[in-house]
Amino acid sequence: MKNKKELAIVFGITKNLDFALANVLIGMKKHCSLKKYDIIVYHNGLETKTQENINKISKCQFIYYKNKFNDNNLDEEYLKIYSNMCLSRFECFDLLKQYKKIIWHDVDILIQKDFKDLINYGNKTGMAMTYTDINFLVEANFNTLIEGYNMYLPLLNSGIIVFSDKLENYDKMSNWCYSAIEKYNTKLRYLDQGILNLLVQEFNISVEAIDINKYCCHPERKNVEKAVIVHSYGYDKFWTSSDLKRKFPEWVDNEKEWSNILKEDYKNMTCNNPKISVVMSIYERITHMKEAIESILNQTYGNFELLIVLEYTPKQEEIEKEIKKFNDPRIKIIKNVKKLGFAESLNVGIREAKGEYIARMDDDDISYPLRFQKQVEYLDNHKEISILGTAVETGMVIKQVIYPQTDPEKIKTCTLFNNQMFHPTVMMRKSEIIKYSLFYDGNYKTEDAELWSRAIKKVKITNIKDVLLYYRINSENETQQFKIDVIISDSKVIKKQLKENLNLDVTIEEAMLLSNRINRSTPLNNKKEIIKSKQKLLKKILKQNKKIKFYDQKEIKNLLEYRKHEFIKKILKPIISPIYLKLIYRIEKIIDFKINNIR
Repeated sequence: MKNKKELAIVFGITKNLDFALANVLIGMKKHCSLKKYDIIVYHNGLETKTQENINKISKCQFIYYKNKFNDNNLDEEYLKIYSNMCLSRFECFDLLKQYKKIIWHDVDILIQKDFKDLINYGNKTGMAMTYTDINFLVEANFNTLIEGYNMYLPLLNSGIIVFSDKLENYDKMSNWCYSAIEKYNTKLRYLDQGILNLLVQEFNISVEAIDINKYCCHPERKNVEKAVIVHSYGYDKFWTSSDLKRKFPEWVDNEKEWSNILKEDYKNMTCNNPKISVVMSIYERITHMKEAIESILNQTYGNFELLIVLEYTPKQEEIEKEIKKFNDPRIKIIKNVKKLGFAESLNVGIREAKGEYIARMDDDDISYPLRFQKQVEYLDNHKEISILGTAVETGMVIKQVIYPQTDPEKIKTCTLFNNQMFHPTVMMRKSEIIKYSLFYDGNYKTEDAELWSRAIKKVKITNIKDVLLYYRINSENETQQFKIDVIISDSKVIKKQLKENLNLDVTIEEAMLLSNRINRSTPLNNKKEIIKSKQKLLKKILKQNKKIKFYDQKEIKNLLEYRKHEFIKKILKPIISPIYLKLIYRIEKIIDFKINNIR
């Protein structure tokens, strides 16, 4: 073809990764000095509005990519991690009919410097990729050895590829790749990468080696700050790992820039039909209020209303004035004319909500920008789940990530003693709240734990592993009496569940013995006697559940076994934990890096 264009930079993304593409484009705009190139984005359903917002960063050509294969014909384990959209990189061969050179890159990257020198790759043989440097072989891409190919050659990674029209027979390669996918299907562990490793042998291509430390540098590599492009291949992504966000603040800055683009887009929305209603109740604790509200307004998913219920207090007008300074039409203030209490104030917000989903938020926590986008995506795709929480980060000095249970059966069982839902992370279907009258009960200080104890009888509850909220452990309003009231409330919830679910009558003292809180805070001068009483209770619960079958027997047995040994763990933990955790952390990092380095 005459009059070919010089260069296209190509991406392939699923519709839920618009924020990652935006981050890459912001990085390109800041650092890249290349001139006269097109940006082509293959996608599986990006909304027109999303495309318009991305174009505010850089003009892109969006191409809808329809998967050409039924997922049932492919490796299920692979599809849990990667989408069929990875096959869109095969389209790059056909794009060489229009362009002299193509650069493909995944979007789980951070561009730190000018990558103009990538244009020099592919000039000799027509194709350049990175080779893994931890001795992985081609066979790692497959579930079995493929006859007719050398499976013991060094593995080529498909995260970054440079194509040139100097590549012989490029016009035949796209069709060959799709035919090979159809031929090998479930034999493939890594769809696109496996096929490309066969293709270079099939067409006898001498692949040029791209400098992996410079252009595809894993975050755990040495001297990563000197890399041009950091590629977070593997389990931890920039948007799921708080460690990576701290290590690479530029990614966070880019994320904020994308949030601001969306914020401007939603700023003048009337929100007559919001997807989400965010419910926040504020009394007199306003130290971190501004930061909490800003974290909601800066969400990458902006179709929400923020209902702030102001509890009655002499400071109500003053607090209202501060909130109005945000000047965002999505904020709606509801003022209680008398003091209702936290639980009933939340109920007021829920009853006023217009959204399909109710999202909780406290006045002192921080929702990370992707929270709503991730939760809406999950609930839209998992109709069987009615209440969804997330993992959290906490700790001012030493950061700690807490991952709650994700299995609905485990959550149901754990709710008996130790609820697994971080209240301010929760998003719920309003229709289910109304249908089953899942409102908060103001008779309990632990109103959330009591609510989940009722909800597990009616709906499925789960968490996603993404860390989407900073959970502030705050004692600002916690008097000693408040703490005692919380312990008693927890115990009442345990007592109520044992009666309603297992027809077991226990005293409040026995319920307190089973409570997590009291076991952690009470000195055990009569340890043997206490352990004996507790084990007797646990045996009774297990026996009763075997008869009634409210909880999964295996899960409750595991939970009770854990409870039985927690005193021993309490004694040993201060001695063992620091050494054990450091060792496990290092081992996991090494294993994770080696396993995932093939991408």
